[in-house]
Amino acid sequence: MKIFLVDDDDVFNYLNESIIRKETPDVEIHTFKSGEEVIEFLSGDTTSFIPPDLMLLDIRMPNMDGFELLEKLEGNSSNLLASTHIYLLSSTLNEKDLEKAKGFKTVKSFIGKPLTTEIYLELVQPFQK
Repeated sequence: MKIFLVDDDDVFNYLNESIIRKETPDVEIHTFKSGEEVIEFLSGDTTSFIPPDLMLLDIRMPNMDGFELLEKLEGNSSNLLASTHIYLLSSTLNEKDLEKAKGFKTVKSFIGKPLTTEIYLELVQPFQK
């Protein structure tokens, strides 16, 4: 299984990665501190690119927030992440954000921070053999 963590907060990245590694030690994790880093990573050689199974995406990030990243990803004709289960993470459960999240076909759900072991196990259940 392959996971993208996208959050500008080092503490949340550390906590999320700790939960993930504890529960699924063989997972491949790519951590990005901004939407721009994701775009840069995806703009490399994609001939052998295998998309992540899961992306945990923070909404509030400087420069390019999670919604802007989603717009770029969904607007890309190659749609490299079409099969990825994307979950938005936020420390605020703003009603406007919840409604906006529903407008993205690639977003599976909206999750309040912090990620817990129980929530993570629910998210990866479809990928368990």
